[in-house]
Amino acid sequence: MIVAFTIVAGYTLFSPFLPFLITKLGGSKSQVGVVITLAPLTTVLFAPVMGVLTDRWGGRPVILFRMAVWFGLFAFATSLAFLYIGALIGGIFSIRAMAAAHVLRLGSDD
Repeated sequence: MIVAFTIVAGYTLFSPFLPFLITKLGGSKSQVGVVITLAPLTTVLFAPVMGVLTDRWGGRPVILFRMAVWFGLFAFATSLAFLYIGALIGGIFSIRAMAAAHVLRLGSDD
């Protein structure tokens, strides 16, 4: 429950500033939608792969890597390419998918 709250709170606090950051970097309103759409889209596409990697390496290293890269790229973005790459990496190494898998694992009878 705490993990899910942290994920939602972090994304909710950051997302209102995204349009301002994109316009500051010279982007348009449609590019705001593209950046916001990339993370969920790649989450759906890469969820099976990340499930295997999370089982192999453990959830904590994957989550820490994702947070460091995603927030680093968004914080120090000097062009829209940084935001696109950050959104792709954020979706591939999605914490939401790992949190859901963790909750399902805790609820199993094994």
